[in-house]
Order: sequence, then C-alpha cells, then structure tokens
Amino acid sequence: MRINPPKNINVDDHVWIGNGVFIVKDSNIGNDCILALRTFAAWKSYPDHIINGGLPVKIIKENESVHEKDYLN
Repeated sequence: MRINPPKNINVDDHVWIGNGVFIVKDSNIGNDCILALRTFAAWKSYPDHIINGGLPVKIIKENESVHEKDYLN
C-alpha cells in the first residue's frame, strides 16, 4: 500500500523557476511568478505577479511583470 501518493504541480504561464528550486507536490504557481534561486517552495498556492525566494519561502516583491518585452522598454 502506497503511503505517499503522487500529486500534480500546476505551473501557469510566464513563470521563471531558478536553479535548485524545490516545489512540493499539489502546488499551484500563478501567472507571471518568479521562484528565486534555491527556494524551497512549500506553499500550496502562489498568487499571480509575485517574486518569491528564500528558505522558508517569502514574498520579495508583488505586482511584478516577468515579460521580457517589459524589460526592453
């Protein structure tokens, strides 16, 4: 009998995931999010347009755009 069944991780559009990030199962990462380098993503739900980082994870910035065109102007 399996005691730790698998669950999905949902990653929406325009999400950047840094190197060495750990994401727990059954997580939902919203649109335009950034998970910084070596973050332990322990939340189940991440709202849209935020930058997360750290151990434990915390919001670094809110209402940020991750579209490349926004940085070129």
